[in-house]
Amino acid sequence: MQELLEETALLKIRSGLEKELELASKPIHEYLLAVKEKAYRHQIEADSITVDNTGNLSFKGRSGNITAIASYNQDLENLPFISHPEVISVNLIHDGGYNFEIISSVGGEDEVDSE
Repeated sequence: MQELLEETALLKIRSGLEKELELASKPIHEYLLAVKEKAYRHQIEADSITVDNTGNLSFKGRSGNITAIASYNQDLENLPFISHPEVISVNLIHDGGYNFEIISSVGGEDEVDSE
């Protein structure tokens, strides 16, 4: 049983390393375009998309409804290069829409569970 657990852990580590290599092979602007394209699909207007040198991503945008924001956040989670997107602020604006910000990290993560 222990051997099976160790083999599973090694497979997860290998998968994570392969993911990091794939991510490193693409320029960052391709990731930003994918994030922007997802926003467009949800009828969300992107105000800014920023990735800093530590891999933190910040997306600021506006939407006409809360459901679109939640759906967009879920859609971001399905991108292979986005880790744990989180809506950190939502503000009602004068026209009845919402300004919001989502943060996450870009790149691979250690996929080995602590269980």
